[in-house]
Amino acid sequence: MKQNSERAPFQGTIDIVKFNSHQYASAASFCILALLVVYAFKLHFWIDAILISLTVVVIFWTASSLVVSYLVYDKSPLYRADWLREVIGEPPRAWANIHAGLDDFSERIALSFGQPRHVWEIFDEKEMTEPSLRRAREIHGTAPGTHAESSALPCDDGSLDAIFLIFVAHELRRRQTREEFFSELCRCMAPGARLVLVEHMRDVANFLAFGPGCCHFWPRKEWLRLAVGAGLSTEREMSITPFVRAFVFRKAS
Repeated sequence: MKQNSERAPFQGTIDIVKFNSHQYASAASFCILALLVVYAFKLHFWIDAILISLTVVVIFWTASSLVVSYLVYDKSPLYRADWLREVIGEPPRAWANIHAGLDDFSERIALSFGQPRHVWEIFDEKEMTEPSLRRAREIHGTAPGTHAESSALPCDDGSLDAIFLIFVAHELRRRQTREEFFSELCRCMAPGARLVLVEHMRDVANFLAFGPGCCHFWPRKEWLRLAVGAGLSTEREMSITPFVRAFVFRKAS
């Protein structure tokens, strides 16, 4: 995604297509091949029916993923700072934004809360295996930020009043790694500090939007489990769109 604070019209949707071009190409190839088989070979009725049905499903999920990408990344308030000011309230004295090489949010957060800030990039090719993430890094390069290990963030104990995780934590595919990451986040947080987590959920809405691709996300209960396990409580939970949820977790004062 773009590395500056200004976004062109349809920029989010265009980036989604670029980052997942292999999947869209595969979907298009399947549809073309299936329709050629149906109309050229005139196979058994049930085989034709199955191929046509699968083609309709693939076309639906391809179209729905583009529509939802537009609603989330181009049309929603996600890239405006108003909702962050609403959930955080008084500007934190020190905050950090964590990303995996793509950073659309640090500058936006800075516009709302100013300095001081930390920007940490936690990409780990062994942990973050999604091809679209690798392709995104190839297209846009790595956004500015200090590289850090998810289990060893470069900050003192209790030094941050707010941490922002926006579309990054789901890239940690191993359960143990996520648990270690949340424990490390809690270590960095001062008493009363907030952790703002924004993610797609593995739920019905995202299944309808992305089909099997929604399995790349984690269910709501996983984020709540990680927060509780790290010693954080849920202060607020809100839907930014039907497909994206924001959690505000708080460390006890």
